[in-house]
Amino acid sequence: MGGPVRIDPWRHDDYRFENNIFWQDDNHPDAVIKRILNKEMEKGQHKNSIIDDPLFMDPPGGNFSLRKDSPALKIGFKPIDISNVGPRFQACRPESYDKFSKRYKIDYHPSRATLQTSLQALKQWKLAEKIQGHPEWKIKRLPHIDNPEQIKALLKHCRPLYAKIFHLDYEAAEIRLVASGDNLAMHAVIRDKQITTAKLPWDGSCLILFGSMPNSKTVSQVNLQPPKAGKAVVATKLNQDSCVPASEIKSIYSLLPDGYELCTLVPFSSLSIDGNPKTFLMELLVITALSETGPHQSVIVFGGACNGIHNTNHGLIVVDK
Repeated sequence: MGGPVRIDPWRHDDYRFENNIFWQDDNHPDAVIKRILNKEMEKGQHKNSIIDDPLFMDPPGGNFSLRKDSPALKIGFKPIDISNVGPRFQACRPESYDKFSKRYKIDYHPSRATLQTSLQALKQWKLAEKIQGHPEWKIKRLPHIDNPEQIKALLKHCRPLYAKIFHLDYEAAEIRLVASGDNLAMHAVIRDKQITTAKLPWDGSCLILFGSMPNSKTVSQVNLQPPKAGKAVVATKLNQDSCVPASEIKSIYSLLPDGYELCTLVPFSSLSIDGNPKTFLMELLVITALSETGPHQSVIVFGGACNGIHNTNHGLIVVDK
């Protein structure tokens, strides 16, 4: 109910989806999911599937049984007896999520078997990390750029990176990068239907950069937010648990019909990257709203970690001569 609705466009023909109901309790899907659902229907999938409120009895109270007027019943859904479904503690079923949470914290103690399973999962995750490695991306090296006003014209022929939501076939951002002296020059076009500036950058519209050197454990985080007024971008760096102003970053903002664009000069040192580097690691995280009523969503470029702690699967940026 509270998370984003997904309709994944499968790439094989040995499957069939039909009679499904999609809904998100903030009315988000009507603006975003309908387009991809229509595409799947054109392929012969999701016959009789609908976007509608399933009308659960009492979601806040943990009762997800269907009301008698639920549209799910009209498309053939068979109600499930959930009286014996879910976790059990001391042979009683929690009456609500709050009671479940309290009981979970007090009464539940993971067994050795559970711990062993978690350790096995961690080993598999580490193995996958080792196999996947760092996706490589080449960028150009340009002469020193002094003014962010110059960036858009200088980078217009560079190959773009995309922050893409694959299951929606939606490009949330188009980003171009070059190395320029001791700076990273960036032109970013971001699609955003609710441009907001929040106290914490990740609570509103934002482009977050994570940078480090290969084989380094130090990862730095730079946040770029649209301004409440004017053209000067709100640039901050994460310092332990707080965001501090990053006056060394030069960035300008322009409003677009379906979002905004940033032209930015970030000193490599602000991203824990050596000056004039040949290679470095980087991840870009776009926080944007896909509709005028839905929540902000996080979209990453390379698929790496976005926590400012480690650089797992960050992109390996190779600077051409």
